[in-house]
Amino acid sequence: MIDFHSHFLPDMDDGSRNVEQSLRMLRLSAAQGVDSIVATPHFSIRKENIQDFVDRRRKAYELIETACIHGYEGPKIYLGAEAAYFPGMSWYKNVSDLCIDGTSYMLLELPFEPWSKHMINEVCCLRASRGITPIIAHIERYAKYISSKENVSQLLDAGALMQMNTSFLVSPLTRMKSLKYLKTEKVHLLGSDCHNLTDRKSDFDAAIKIIRHRLGEAKINEIDVLGRTVLIPTQAVEQASKPGGRR
Repeated sequence: MIDFHSHFLPDMDDGSRNVEQSLRMLRLSAAQGVDSIVATPHFSIRKENIQDFVDRRRKAYELIETACIHGYEGPKIYLGAEAAYFPGMSWYKNVSDLCIDGTSYMLLELPFEPWSKHMINEVCCLRASRGITPIIAHIERYAKYISSKENVSQLLDAGALMQMNTSFLVSPLTRMKSLKYLKTEKVHLLGSDCHNLTDRKSDFDAAIKIIRHRLGEAKINEIDVLGRTVLIPTQAVEQASKPGGRR
């Protein structure tokens, strides 16, 4: 399975504090059946520019890479970001650098305030104007901010994908609602949103067991296949779409 939301890169945000903790988080993910993981440290345009973030992220990844030279058996790592929405982002010159490396998909955190029509239109413009498909991070957290079901419908119609945190499935208090999201195909991808090894550790295995028991193996396969399609490099997709290209 693929974990589309994680904070294991060392000293990037409120996630892992050092390389040792990062490696332990990666080993835990691997033990839970995660073979690919997207590093999504928080990005806010209010705190730094995109290039500085990308440089800082590269250095954090290089620390992991150096530590993993010998005998690493953890998940395959993809670099991305949990990008906080900001007005005008669809026209920002290098906003595509926040996409998952090699793809045109971006994990996007929306504001924790009532969703405005302008914001929805801006998010839709990411794809229409820039060819960036937003993956809305932890969709379950916005229930009281969505304002109108039409807002979600507009995002889905524009091609946006929805990511749900595995903790929403694991908690008995929200399990039924999470399963409903999956049944009605309002959630497409899963993420642990892991930050540490204590109160916000990965619980991917528990979530998968619940999906398998309640919705069957077919739903797990559906999520997994879509996730792997997302991670196909953009160039490979473009090549496959050309006459004579790979299918």
